[in-house]
Amino acid sequence: MSEPIVFINGVYPVLSETFIFDQFRTLRQNGLAFALVSARRPTPEQVHPHMRDDMAEVDYLLDAPWSRVARALFALLLRRPIRLLRCLAQTVTMEERLPASLAHIVGAALVIHRYGPRCWLHSHFTYSSAAICLWAKRLADLPFSMTLHGADLTFDHVPDLAHKLAAADRLVSISQHNLTYIEQHYADIDPHKVTVIPLGVRIGDSPRPKSPRLEAGRPLRLLNVGRLSDHKAQHVLIDACARLRDRGIDFQCEVIGEGPRRELLEQQIREARLEDHVKLLGKCYHHEVFERLSECDLFVMTSVVEGMPIALMEAMSLGVPVIATRVGGIPELLANGECGLLFEPGDDQQLAELVARIVHGEIDAAMLAQGAWEHLKCHFDLFRNSQRFAQYLLECHEQAYPPGKSAKDRS
Repeated sequence: MSEPIVFINGVYPVLSETFIFDQFRTLRQNGLAFALVSARRPTPEQVHPHMRDDMAEVDYLLDAPWSRVARALFALLLRRPIRLLRCLAQTVTMEERLPASLAHIVGAALVIHRYGPRCWLHSHFTYSSAAICLWAKRLADLPFSMTLHGADLTFDHVPDLAHKLAAADRLVSISQHNLTYIEQHYADIDPHKVTVIPLGVRIGDSPRPKSPRLEAGRPLRLLNVGRLSDHKAQHVLIDACARLRDRGIDFQCEVIGEGPRRELLEQQIREARLEDHVKLLGKCYHHEVFERLSECDLFVMTSVVEGMPIALMEAMSLGVPVIATRVGGIPELLANGECGLLFEPGDDQQLAELVARIVHGEIDAAMLAQGAWEHLKCHFDLFRNSQRFAQYLLECHEQAYPPGKSAKDRS
């Protein structure tokens, strides 16, 4: 394989991470040559139909035949026996469970055998794909970088996170918030190896959309998009909806997403007698989300942890006013309240008050939405930010493998 950049994924492509799919496609449009590797193959229901054609070019490590696994491990044993034995010994000291660590070592061996020795590895998130990169670094000195999003850095207690951050040659943060978090919690990490490159949505030269104006005589239309989980905290939205109903505000609230808290949220809706106001729509395809966005008056995000949420950007790109929690990179995305309304996580009373003020004309949500679109176009354009990311990765590769430097020189 001649591709200089190899993207390592845990499972790819998946409906819940369309932003990664969109970034990879945009990187190709920018002319970046790279290989796609995924530890696992997604289940059919995880893949949007328009993603399926891209699966043919993905190297799925768990699909590798035993002959390929044997050749990869034998090559390591032959060329780097001490390193292999040392890594096997290190598995007992890792936070990751032993079976998972051994599987990651096998994955790293497959990557080294097929794509080494002059490639640069990159992992989105700090989970299993980052573990494969970590072992590839320890086994064969393959340099790697990681994109830090949100919960994978600040919330999920990822096994061996400190080892991954320290071993990574470079780190990409989608927000300034993540950089600040690293400086506060990982003082031994050199801040100069962290670069902030946001994600984005497709804006291009599209004209600024008209923000919807609230119409008298029909219910206010609220929309939330996200996995039904503790992270997304839709129970706060439901509590706020009960307050809006008690204040006599006519509204309809739709929640798109599926997840482990569905039964609890359904029970909460029944107990609050909100069946006529709040609907859980379940999982929707991307185009269906955009259809709902184009019909709503307000997009509401109640998450207790976020990176730089694409769902919020998509609402802003359509001119929909947004209300979101003051967590993660959201204040940066909303220019600290100049491009949308912010409230404290878990505060359903504050959320209901903001919605009520919009309904009563005390806040011009349409004006906020116009500013949000301009801010998005300047700072979160997917094509422009992908250009930056592509150039960044090529510079990383060139620095790791300057002309005249062989792969052996890295050992």
